[in-house]
Amino acid sequence: NTCLQGNPQCLNGGACISAGNTYVCSCPAGYTGVNCGTANFANTCLQGNPQCLNGGA
Repeated sequence: NTCLQGNPQCLNGGACISAGNTYVCSCPAGYTGVNCGTANFANTCLQGNPQCLNGGA
């Protein structure tokens, strides 16, 4: 199991999924890339710093 060997580095809360002799990272919302290292915040609310004021969602 490649994920258990400690080599894969899924970043930003990504989950390692073993795929034979390799692995893939399942990235959380707002992140992409092989190791979930690329921020893709199309929605600023996902950043944890929303710009909504006065109770807006």
